[in-house]
Amino acid sequence: QGRKAPISKTADKVAGVFVPVVMGIALLAAVIWAIAGQPFSFVLRVFTSVLVIACPCALGLATPTSIMTGSGRAAELGVLFRGGEQLETAYKTDTVVFDKTGTLTLGLTEGGEKLRDGAAAAVAELKSRGMELWMISGDKRDKAERIAGLLGIDNVLCEVKPSDKSDAVKALQAKGKRVCFVGDGINDSPALACADIGVALGCGTDIAISAADVMIVGSSIDSVKTVFDISAATMRNVRQNLIWAVVYNVVCIPLAAAGIINPSIAAAAMAMSSNGVLLNALRLKNYGK
Repeated sequence: QGRKAPISKTADKVAGVFVPVVMGIALLAAVIWAIAGQPFSFVLRVFTSVLVIACPCALGLATPTSIMTGSGRAAELGVLFRGGEQLETAYKTDTVVFDKTGTLTLGLTEGGEKLRDGAAAAVAELKSRGMELWMISGDKRDKAERIAGLLGIDNVLCEVKPSDKSDAVKALQAKGKRVCFVGDGINDSPALACADIGVALGCGTDIAISAADVMIVGSSIDSVKTVFDISAATMRNVRQNLIWAVVYNVVCIPLAAAGIINPSIAAAAMAMSSNGVLLNALRLKNYGK
């Protein structure tokens, strides 16, 4: 939560320019009214109103409040993001690559290889969204394709060496795909690290978890969709906050410069702007309820 997402850095730069610009507008408005022959009390009121009503706080708060609330809600749902950058970019994913053994399946049992609970439903949900799905396995073709068929995954890479998994991810990225890799084992860590978003199951190895961008607490494969959904919801909230901050300042600063708003009303409006951003960000706490 302490790391700044890229969009947050952009908002900070805008806020840094915003302050001297507003001070310039306040001074310009005061000079114009003074030249127009208005009394000093009116000129001072306009100058003060412009400075007070301007709200760089809303711009500065727009992103971090949403990121903090979104990541907190994701944690409540068992999805831990490494930082704001991962939360910002996860929703852009268009291709999901699954490791087979230990991720989609539970490995070998006496009765053969068992699918992980909810794996087929999770695959179906992602497929219905138009995502391109792949399964990577070191197994022989017939065995790998049988599991893929049970899950409804059309694209299969079989007889893949552990060291080649990351190459498969890079090949998809070279085609312009935004790739999410989902795995759990030591041999998945290079692929988790090079994917646009690496998702590790909490039941996996420490090395895989440390290489991933997102960790799913426990082993619920169904939570993969939550990674994309909470990311999309958070970024939608960020955009709402930024639009609100911009529209507020674009409307209110000219009104103050025109002498329509006095300092006391300006102060109340500025507080309302900041609180509006905070309240909108807090709506993310209700995500999934």
